[in-house]
Parts: sequence; structure tokens; C-alpha cells
Amino acid sequence: MRDGLFSHLQIRVDTVNLAGPSNMAIDELLLKSVQTSALPVLRLYGWDVPSVSLGYFEPWQSAESFALPVTRRWTGGGVVLHGTPLDLTYTLVVPREHPFCLLCPTASYWAIHERLVMILKSVGIDAALHDGPSSMPPGGPCFKKAVPGDVVASVTGEKLAGAGQRRSRVGLMHQGCLRLSEGIPAGLQDRLCEGFSSNCLPLTEAIDESLVQQLIAEKYGNFDWIRRH
Repeated sequence: MRDGLFSHLQIRVDTVNLAGPSNMAIDELLLKSVQTSALPVLRLYGWDVPSVSLGYFEPWQSAESFALPVTRRWTGGGVVLHGTPLDLTYTLVVPREHPFCLLCPTASYWAIHERLVMILKSVGIDAALHDGPSSMPPGGPCFKKAVPGDVVASVTGEKLAGAGQRRSRVGLMHQGCLRLSEGIPAGLQDRLCEGFSSNCLPLTEAIDESLVQQLIAEKYGNFDWIRRH
């Protein structure tokens, strides 16, 4: 596999699965933290129970049929089911000053997913980028449709990976999810790290738990904020 997207990459692998609001709060705090660092961060994590996340502008009603805990992402996209043996969730945050952030949103989305295709092929999964039109109208269940730049199975066209992005004055956040019908292969997390960078460093900076709880109260676990749309 060729050198990754990033010359150096900090890695955070959460060994304890967390609730949706906690996961979203940690992602936001990681984005804020990169304003003091020159290095991007890749976070790999799980969910404590099956849960649903909504894209920032997705109508709240889209999640009602799931009857599961719901949170809202800071990034865009549709409705995503998490916390099953078939899915793996990751977040990339990149400092604004990093050359990767010079790419436009479409180009950065495609670049990350091109790398995912290479990683999946390295573990025997025949994947490709969806380069046709969106297969369904915007919104709704994310994995029932593919938009340009999503990762799909080469033969069946089944969607394997999608993501939402958002940029702020401090950098870029890319929240992605892989869903594989045969389950997540052993060692895929390591391949993700190696595929994004050949120089991976453990993230040593701890997240302030009081700030996590503050964001949960204000946003990601707040009834009114989750139902804002």
C-alpha cells in the first residue's frame, strides 16, 4: 500500500464503547484540540448499545422508527445505525493549517474514501468508489443510498462506507462509518491506521471529562438540541 494521506498521524483507539452523546462530544473536543497541534488525529471507537445518529440538518422524525437512543452529529449526512457487529466508526480531524485542508470538501471526501477502498482491498474486500448520481433523495437512512464518493461493493453496488464532514475555523472533521455484511475483519483497525499514514503516533493528550459532560448537557444529550430540526 502506498504512503498514506498524511505524513504523520496521531491515533486514538477507544477500548471502551461509549454512549452516542459521549462519542459526539469527544469528536468535537478533538477538533478543537488540533488548533494547538500540527498533526491530524484518527479516532477509532464503538458504541455501548445500538444507537442512531442524525446528520446535523436531518429531521428528527427520521429516527423515530428505530426506537433506539438518538444523538445528532455535528457533521452532515443522513441517519446512521451504530453499535452492531457489522459496523466500525472512525473520525478524522485535521488542523486548518494542514495542506490537506486546502482541498475542497468534495476532493477531501473522495481522497479519504479512495484510501478506504485501498484499505478494504488489502483485507480481501472488493470495494470501489461510487461515481454515479445519488441512488436516492437526500436524507433518510444513510446506508440505503450511495452518493458520489461513497465506498461501495464493486459487484453489487452495496454501500460499504459513508461519512459527513464539517469545517470550522480550527480545522476539518470527517465522521465516517463502515458497514460490512460479513462483519468487521480482524485487524481492520490496524490497517486503517497504516493506510492513512505510515507514521502513526499514539495521541497522548487526554480529553477533559468535564468538557465532555458540558457538551453532552448543552448539545449531544440535550433533548431540545437533538430535536432542533
